[in-house]
Amino acid sequence: MPIVYWKKKRNEKFIYIFDNQQLKKEEETTFLTRLEAGKTTQEKYFESKRHFGKIYLISNMDIEPKEVYHYYKDRNQIEYAFNIFLNLLEADKNYLREDKKFEGYIFINFISLF
Repeated sequence: MPIVYWKKKRNEKFIYIFDNQQLKKEEETTFLTRLEAGKTTQEKYFESKRHFGKIYLISNMDIEPKEVYHYYKDRNQIEYAFNIFLNLLEADKNYLREDKKFEGYIFINFISLF
């Protein structure tokens, strides 16, 4: 799905804004579900509606917004891989004393990520 993006300069920083229509639908559906359940108010819905589907990133780099978006998405994939590495594979718990055995252990866990 295409993402609409633009950037604004504020002082020495750049604000990158990304508008994702699919994310907007998901956020609106979630908010309306919470509204129906009585967990939020209609005023809060109208107040928040203009931010649905938007991702705001602040940076000191003056680069193309498309490149910033790819950096953001890559970071998300790396965090997901670390989450699997630590939680599912429990790779943060090892009882190895020798460097070679530890390197082999890390290598096998790395292969497991794929």
